[in-house]
Amino acid sequence: MRANRLVLLALITGLMVTGCSGDKDTESAELAKYKNCLETETSKLLDETGSNFEYAKEQAVQLCAQLEPATTP
Repeated sequence: MRANRLVLLALITGLMVTGCSGDKDTESAELAKYKNCLETETSKLLDETGSNFEYAKEQAVQLCAQLEPATTP
């Protein structure tokens, strides 16, 4: 009986560890690249054109669209 509990506990722990890890690291890396691109492109546009922040941000979103991570519901 005690061995069954130990096996069940090990199985549940293993599932929790593998189930909780996974794609979070890749999503956060993709999100970090996207945010970095937005910041870089926005600052470039502000320096080069002297335009307002909102316009520069809109243009940066368009330039970085290919890096935008997919959102999952």
